[in-house]
Amino acid sequence: MNTKSLILQQLKNATDYISGEEISNQLNISRTAVWKHIQELKKAGYNINSYTKKGYILTSSPDSIANEEITPNLKTAQFGSSYIYHHSIDSTNISAKFLAEQGAKEGTVVSAEEQTKGKGRLGRLWQSPVGQGLYFSIIVRPQIPVYLAPQITLVVASVIAKVLNEKYNLHAVIKWPNDILVDSKKLAGILVEMSSDIDRINYAVLGIGINVNNPEAAFTKTDTKYQPTSMFNELKTKINRSELLTTLLAELEIAYHTFIESGFNTFKPIWESYAFSINKQIQVTTANQSLTGTLTGIDESGALLLEINGEKHTIHSGEIIL
Repeated sequence: MNTKSLILQQLKNATDYISGEEISNQLNISRTAVWKHIQELKKAGYNINSYTKKGYILTSSPDSIANEEITPNLKTAQFGSSYIYHHSIDSTNISAKFLAEQGAKEGTVVSAEEQTKGKGRLGRLWQSPVGQGLYFSIIVRPQIPVYLAPQITLVVASVIAKVLNEKYNLHAVIKWPNDILVDSKKLAGILVEMSSDIDRINYAVLGIGINVNNPEAAFTKTDTKYQPTSMFNELKTKINRSELLTTLLAELEIAYHTFIESGFNTFKPIWESYAFSINKQIQVTTANQSLTGTLTGIDESGALLLEINGEKHTIHSGEIIL
């Protein structure tokens, strides 16, 4: 933890004013250094009052996912142990892929307050306005066969749906393969990108975007049936983004290691319990056809199971459009 973060923790832990001298003695730095870091924290949005002979007191904190708000509150061993924060970036996935190529360790997280070129599946734009959503990517190096890689997206989707349902009381469902919907509106998306050889995965980047505190007026209408929404729009209350991120990282780390050690069977029933339109008629488009049938679930590989006129069809790649 850097010095600025340590000072912030001192302020958060204090029940009353804390003097610059006390902070400087505890951290073994000069009072001038304390003052400079306090000014930096103020610029970052922390409201800190200071009074002669009393010291400093923190009165409020910004809704931020900067290191100062995330690193001290992590409950993980790996995910976020290297946490790289940007105020603005083109894409957290682009940055994470570059870092992975340079040898970044498993569990490295890249996050941003804003993405200028955020993207979803099939190259679609992911609206990523500053300070409103969660935009982050996790580097993993799974020791699994390449053909099992698509299961990673389903594991991540299961975790996000579970957290949104259980912690936030949102009726979130998974639209195969990578979207999270609430009331048929798109709340979150997952984009897993990887580098592999014929027989091994070099790395995978788990890109996650969640609309958190976006007001309804901030969204641009899309050309798809599933228009965007946010947790704020659905719950009518602001969400603490740093708390949501640390919760997700903890749950994702547990799920990832369970998947690596025990396989996908643990997650198949979880995924199906949150599946959008399970046992209902849907339309699926693939690279060369459009199919209409009843969604019955997914198989052990994560492929979609569609029943058409009593016949089972297995779909490995496509998109539900209805």
